[in-house]
Amino acid sequence: MDELIANYPAIIELMESRFDSHTFILELAHAQQAAYVAALNNYAAGGTPFQTLHAQLSKALHGFPNLVQYVDEVRSPNIFGRVTPCAQWRKL
Repeated sequence: MDELIANYPAIIELMESRFDSHTFILELAHAQQAAYVAALNNYAAGGTPFQTLHAQLSKALHGFPNLVQYVDEVRSPNIFGRVTPCAQWRKL
């Protein structure tokens, strides 16, 4: 997970001026595939590894207040194509 979070600034730079957590996580997973799979595996025993990891990854965006600001909760397609709530962010 630390390897993924270390890449947040680079991924944030690639994002549109406003983006949601689902889109951010897809970009992060694409750019850091090995680290993403390793982090996902850490949650495999819990039964909902994607949901658990993605919640942690989204929450970790709050750790970059100089790069992003939380805007609101929105609904967008998750990694499985289901429309679910997630955070919307604004780049600073």
